[in-house]
Amino acid sequence: MLKPVLMAVLGVGIFVSACLTGQDQGHDQLIASIKDRHGNSKQLIKSIVAEYEVSDWFGPGKAPNSRRRLSWYQDGDLVRCKSQTTLFDALAPKDKLGGTTKPMLLQEDFLLKNGELKSLRRQGSSPKGSASFRPFQPKQELVQNLWADALFVLFKKKGVTLLELLEDATKIRSLETLRDGQHVLYRLTVDVSDSGSKQQLVIDVDRRHNYLVTRLAEEDLPAEKGSIRSEIKALTFREVAPGIYFPMKLERRAYSLGPDNKQNLLSTIEVRFETVTVNETIDPDRFELTLPPGTSVVDYRDNTSYLIGPDGRPTDKVNVVPKPIQKVVQPTYKEEPSKISPFLWGAVFFLACAAFVLYAYRRKRPTKNGA
Repeated sequence: MLKPVLMAVLGVGIFVSACLTGQDQGHDQLIASIKDRHGNSKQLIKSIVAEYEVSDWFGPGKAPNSRRRLSWYQDGDLVRCKSQTTLFDALAPKDKLGGTTKPMLLQEDFLLKNGELKSLRRQGSSPKGSASFRPFQPKQELVQNLWADALFVLFKKKGVTLLELLEDATKIRSLETLRDGQHVLYRLTVDVSDSGSKQQLVIDVDRRHNYLVTRLAEEDLPAEKGSIRSEIKALTFREVAPGIYFPMKLERRAYSLGPDNKQNLLSTIEVRFETVTVNETIDPDRFELTLPPGTSVVDYRDNTSYLIGPDGRPTDKVNVVPKPIQKVVQPTYKEEPSKISPFLWGAVFFLACAAFVLYAYRRKRPTKNGA
């Protein structure tokens, strides 16, 4: 009787083990597919030209607080971005009575070339402005970044991509399959906690569009009153070239959690790509940025500043930009009178007592003559 029971238990154990092993293998194969197809999507894009618009709302307002129009040109490591930002309402300057003046226009043009970042900023329609040169590190944050706006980069400040998140399998907490008719999505929950906070990313990838990210939610752990939650959705995709998909409309929302985990809308960002062209030749002149006369320049490569002259070259007057002075605090020593340890005082006292006793003894001892 015992033998059949043991055989049944063993059979169940083998079945469960096979199911779990098969599930793990299925997850591994799926993650491998996501890495391959998602990574291939960006690698297929050798050059890109895009025109798009980014609008920002603070709170539940109906009118945007700012709007940016961007022109992005990229060919390999060469990047040129021209942006024009209009500030409305709360972001625009106020007059003396506190009323809002006309919207403010800010223009920025930057060029990333040969490992250096050259930028020009102007206000309004003024031809002059301020410019800077600085060395550029691969993980340095760009103020404007098409790849972050299009969800190819998930953490803008750190430049982290989905592929980099998936490299550490121990960080993947779960992998689910979501079905909507014939449409299949995969949801990954990834631990992105660091020493300062506990956070997780919930990422939906779309099989129809080369496993590109279609939704990204960043959540604090645990979710409690006052914590922040952000969510980005790619609402529409377009096949911009055979086999190459690109998100054309995205929406980013940030919430704060109130009592009973009620979400309060803090901000909304909407990204609309108007035109996206990939793998076509870009005019080399696009990757040249000329500074107009009168522009003030700060060159962080050699810590100098100067003005651009009428001939388009730096003027003779070059000022050295002082580096931040790091104050070195030298240790101070307060001279104090030398101190004698208690042990030494005790020894001195003992010797003094011994000398006194010996002296007294010698004074009282009688002499040989009886004196």
